[in-house]
Amino acid sequence: MCPGKLGKLVAGQITAYATWVLSAQYRTHLFLVLIFKHYSRLIRWDCSGAVVTEPISHKTDSHLLDFLIRFKDADRQARGHDTTVGTPTEDEELNARTFLELASDIRLLSASVSDPSQPQKIYRFIISAPCPRPDIPAGRWTRTSIAYDVQTGKRVLLKDSWRVLLNDIKPEGKVYEHLWRHEVPHIPFCSYSGDVGDQIYHASRTHEFGAPSAPSLVPHRHYRLVLDTIGRGLETFKRSLEVVTAIHDALVGKFTVFMHLAA
Repeated sequence: MCPGKLGKLVAGQITAYATWVLSAQYRTHLFLVLIFKHYSRLIRWDCSGAVVTEPISHKTDSHLLDFLIRFKDADRQARGHDTTVGTPTEDEELNARTFLELASDIRLLSASVSDPSQPQKIYRFIISAPCPRPDIPAGRWTRTSIAYDVQTGKRVLLKDSWRVLLNDIKPEGKVYEHLWRHEVPHIPFCSYSGDVGDQIYHASRTHEFGAPSAPSLVPHRHYRLVLDTIGRGLETFKRSLEVVTAIHDALVGKFTVFMHLAA
């Protein structure tokens, strides 16, 4: 793109646009069209970064028109929408507002998690719609939500993220499973965890287009985890003893975790 100060300004501006859209919606990727006077560029964002095309001339190339026609005909998944997030039923919404104590003007969504041992079995959770955040859309894209568990009727913590897809990095749910099996104290209970969606749209693609001379980009895979334990904010603590006890329990749990994982 444009070199120098102007190029940095343009890059910052389009990054801000991508950040706004990706943080305010549940998406697997995002397409942007960057238009200059005589040419355009197509940009595809996912959690590993962005792929930018060569300049597309407005006079001699049909690539932009071809892309727009194909985008119009593409389904929601190909356009980047996360189809594992949808609209809850009226009963689910009513129960969620009651258990989560949410006002009627807060929009609710339904998010699903598959059972790793039975992929056809789907668990549903009702969460609040996301709000825009200033975080640059690269990396794990972690979102946490206080959710209503449709299966049990309880309040849980749902963590939506994109885990690093490398052989030597164990999924977070497997770590919790290992720790609970060895009776590690002071850690939350993980009731559900697993990859979300398919490998086509719920895995990053940017790393496939890196130049040989450029630093390698890290692949990611869409992942959700549900914890039955929900922490409280420090502002809700009534005595300093609660703070000291919480820190003590965290240190004991952290030390025990380190000993088990290092073993």
